[in-house]
This record gives sequence, structure tokens and C-alpha cells, in this order.
Amino acid sequence: MSEKDLTAVAYKKGNWMRYTLWGLAAICITILFISFFKTMDGEISAVVPEGYRFAITDNYTEGSKVRTTYYVYDDKIFVEDESFDKDTVNRVVMVYDDVKTSTISYNSDETTKVCELGTCSDKPKALAVIKSLISRKIGREYLGF
Repeated sequence: MSEKDLTAVAYKKGNWMRYTLWGLAAICITILFISFFKTMDGEISAVVPEGYRFAITDNYTEGSKVRTTYYVYDDKIFVEDESFDKDTVNRVVMVYDDVKTSTISYNSDETTKVCELGTCSDKPKALAVIKSLISRKIGREYLGF
């Protein structure tokens, strides 16, 4: 074999190794992006933690596409807003810390008349108390931490 032939063989062997390394790098980057987006999706749509005393769901109206659920703990309240559009569900969870909820008790038979936006309906008393407690607080978005 001549020197030219040996150089051509070495060049082809180098190309093969170079393409293999670029392919492995592309696979690693793809795996990194997939795991990053799955982690972010898990954090953004974090589940409300267990251990709440009670939960109340408030639908604004009969045909509403928004549902709000209030989860009452000993010292905080989680508010989960879900809006339904066609095939998607948009979900936001807010946390209100340092709320004194020891006086709130849930009894589905105790209701009060609540008027919002010109319509009045009977809602649980606990719901009215929860709304008044968090109306004076600043919440933070819950990401699962």
C-alpha cells in the first residue's frame, strides 16, 4: 500500500469516529431536553399535597368553564383554579401562608346567601369565610416545593 492509500484509510476511519461522536452528542442533548421538559411540566402542574382538613369546590355558575377548589390546612390555604377549554385544562395553584384556619369548620348544611356579579346563590358558610380570609393576603404560586 502506498502512503496515499494509508492516508485515505485513516481519513475514512477518522470520519467514522467523528460522525459517531456527533451522533452520541445529539442523542445526549435530546435526552437532556426531554428530561428537562418533563421535569418542568411536573413542577408546573404540581399536585396539591395531602393532609388538608377539608376541601370545598366553588363553581362560579352552572355552565362555567372555571372551577376553583379551596384546600384548607391548619395554617395555610391552597387555591386550585382549573379552566377548561376544548381539550385542554389550564391549572394554577396558589398558596396563602399564615392563615388562621382553626376557627373554620365545614358543615355542608350551613349555607349563606352570596351575591357575585348580580347573581345570588346559597354557598357553604366556610367558603365565604375562606374567601374573606384570603382576600387580605398575598398568595404565591405553588410549584410543588
